[in-house]
Amino acid sequence: MNLSARLFQIIDEEPVYCPILINIKCFKELYLLDTTEDKSKYAQHLLYIWYTCDPNSPYFNSEDKFVEASIEVYGKNDKALTKQLKKCMDEYTKRQSTPMIRAYERAMRISDQTEESLNKNKKQIAEWQRLIDDSTGLMETLGKNPEDIATRIELMERIIDLESKKLKYQSETAKLIPQINTQVREMLDLKKEVDKDRMQLDSNDNKEAISNYIIDEFIDRHS
Repeated sequence: MNLSARLFQIIDEEPVYCPILINIKCFKELYLLDTTEDKSKYAQHLLYIWYTCDPNSPYFNSEDKFVEASIEVYGKNDKALTKQLKKCMDEYTKRQSTPMIRAYERAMRISDQTEESLNKNKKQIAEWQRLIDDSTGLMETLGKNPEDIATRIELMERIIDLESKKLKYQSETAKLIPQINTQVREMLDLKKEVDKDRMQLDSNDNKEAISNYIIDEFIDRHS
């Protein structure tokens, strides 16, 4: 049984947790906050934690995982994270993860942010090019009378300004592309180490990890 399963497992969309889970301080406090007779609220919270914090969850990699998980578990998308629930989410993440896995997840977030910036730059460049084309097309329709000449000058100044902005964004975009390539290579290397770490966490023979888990439990229980 892997370490995360020692906290609780999801079977048929229902959390099945070990009694030891209640002895982890934050989970115990969350359990005591549930006043329902069958502890159904607590079960909902555990399912929400799994949906949002476990890599095996179908929502884990979704950009809107908190909203989607909230709708699935609580039937609404305005679920505010209570302080106690957030503590349990952090604790779950820490216990079913390793520093290498967390580093990989941070790298993924940074890469996503960089790619998002790249896409925004591309859209802005395309919009400026559209305005430049529109202005250029309008200039071609103008004559040589004084009013048209004045309009030509205004349009030319506008085109020059738009070209300057476009060139600036193109320069920034050009810098982002090799940055993304470097991040992808680094993530591929991290992924290899992450796979090793996950195999280690899931190994039944990993006595050192299990020993560390038991020590953590003892400290939590008596702190």
